[in-house]
Amino acid sequence: MSSVKRITKHVAHDLIKYARSLAVTAPYYGEKSNSALEFYRQMNSPNLKANNDSFEVSIKSVGVKDDVVPKMRAEFLNGDVMEVDTASYSAMQLRELFYEAAKEAESSLASDDKKKR
Repeated sequence: MSSVKRITKHVAHDLIKYARSLAVTAPYYGEKSNSALEFYRQMNSPNLKANNDSFEVSIKSVGVKDDVVPKMRAEFLNGDVMEVDTASYSAMQLRELFYEAAKEAESSLASDDKKKR
């Protein structure tokens, strides 16, 4: 990613409505897990939950091994699934990826709604 766009709280609170779930799998003490764990902490915010009470956030801590790569899996209301190996991203970049996918879900659902009319 060349540049990171800041996702405002207003945009986050609007787009979280298009997310179904987020699951983070990472070694809790793995040095490659920092961004995944920080992203999990940010997404587990009560403020986000207030905007989408059906949004599920989970974390699975796995043993620290050299071959374990921290990952996140997000599901959106339009059925899209995003899976990312998080080790090479910052928490801010993970937020950007997540909200870009949520924006695509919003556009997809709006397009489907127009087709039904």
